[in-house]
Amino acid sequence: MFLSKSINRHPKGEKAKMKLTKKMAQVELKMSKERVTGKMGLSWVVHCMEHFGIKEMISDGYWERKKSNREIGAYKKIMTSVMSSVSGGERVEDVEILRADEGLVDSLGWEEIVGADA
Repeated sequence: MFLSKSINRHPKGEKAKMKLTKKMAQVELKMSKERVTGKMGLSWVVHCMEHFGIKEMISDGYWERKKSNREIGAYKKIMTSVMSSVSGGERVEDVEILRADEGLVDSLGWEEIVGADA
C-alpha cells in the first residue's frame, strides 16, 4: 500500500501522483499487487555481504552438520539475526516481522526467513 493523491495536472491528461506532506485526510489508499516493501534495503545489505564473502566466512567458522533436510544452516540463522538488528529489532521475536514480508523473502531468493524458534 502507498499514500498518494491523484491530480489531473499531468501534461498528457493522465492522473499524476504526488506525495502528501499535509492534509492527511485527503489520502487515498490503494492496494498494490506488487511485492514491494520498505525493507528492500535489507536485501541489498545481504547481497553486499555475500559479495564480500560472508558465506565463506561463516562456513569457515561453523561446521555445517545437517541431520535432516529441514535443518537450517548457520548462514541463514546469522543473516536473519543481522537483518533483524539492522531493521531495529530488539528481541528475538522481532524476526517474525521480517518473516511476514513476502517481498523481502522474494528479493533474498529464500523460501522463507528463519523463525524466532530456530
